[in-house]
Amino acid sequence: MKMEIRALVVDDEPLAQQLIGSLLIGDPVMKIVGFCSDGEQMIEAIENLQPDLVFLDVQMPKLSGIEALGQLEPTKIPYVILVTAHDRFAIQAFELNALDYLLKPFSRERFRTSLDKAKRAIFQRELSEMSRRITALADCCVRNGEVPAEKLQPDHILVREGSRVQAVLWKDIVKLVASNQYVKIHAANKIHLMSESLSSIERRLDPDNFFRIHRSVIVNASFIKEIHKIGNGAYQIMLSTGEELRMSRGRSELLPVLLRHCS
Repeated sequence: MKMEIRALVVDDEPLAQQLIGSLLIGDPVMKIVGFCSDGEQMIEAIENLQPDLVFLDVQMPKLSGIEALGQLEPTKIPYVILVTAHDRFAIQAFELNALDYLLKPFSRERFRTSLDKAKRAIFQRELSEMSRRITALADCCVRNGEVPAEKLQPDHILVREGSRVQAVLWKDIVKLVASNQYVKIHAANKIHLMSESLSSIERRLDPDNFFRIHRSVIVNASFIKEIHKIGNGAYQIMLSTGEELRMSRGRSELLPVLLRHCS
């Protein structure tokens, strides 16, 4: 997996270009691949330079940043952080699925928060693509009879820790909790953040060990110690870690199988 993020800065103000450039230069994983001063230049730069991330000013001559994005094929649009002096474009930023919205003048801390958000999204995309390729290769090997299917079942999930990629074993995961646009993976007294939906991760879990006890919580049944009824059809699940989880009434059909896992 690549450890470099290619950034394109698009702004018609030279001072704004210099400011963003200076904030990016000191980051070890960021590489500035170009500067543009209008939307037409941006379209050409994206097609030729293939940046991962674009810092895009909204109001520019000839073609605005938003108009320029509309002329690109959806599959070719990189991650975008909109940069503008006018807060009235916030709704358009949301509609464009922009990663963030920087309102000029912004502080160094606000810029860093925005950049960190972009890094998480980009590296998570890389991890997901890596997992997809590994799965495709494994399926091909099974179809060709090169290796038994049971030998290729992954026993871990890949998560990013700073500049490293770490494998977290499924058996060590106590629970997975959806939190806004992230999933918190609780494993071995440590919490890992993944920019992926809970449903997406659920499809890779062993259905004999992991159960969705709430719309936002999946538990590893290996850690279940006791289950108590608390009324109104809901249940309290006691884990061997000392934690307590609530199983919603709509998931009560899971009770028989969860009871079999109680230690």
